[in-house]
Amino acid sequence: GPANTPITAQPQRAGLVPNATNGVPPIVPPLLASAAALSIVIVSVLSMMRVLPWQRRLG
Repeated sequence: GPANTPITAQPQRAGLVPNATNGVPPIVPPLLASAAALSIVIVSVLSMMRVLPWQRRLG
């Protein structure tokens, strides 16, 4: 273009707040669900064995 054409698009400066990302990776929700299920199974087994602290008899 001609040399006298003004530049209308200015480069963007880096902001104080970083741009948002795409969120959590797709592997995170299944891993959290698996961890929650495993925790429930562990507590259930310990409950059936009557070894949880609030199930112990005193004396």
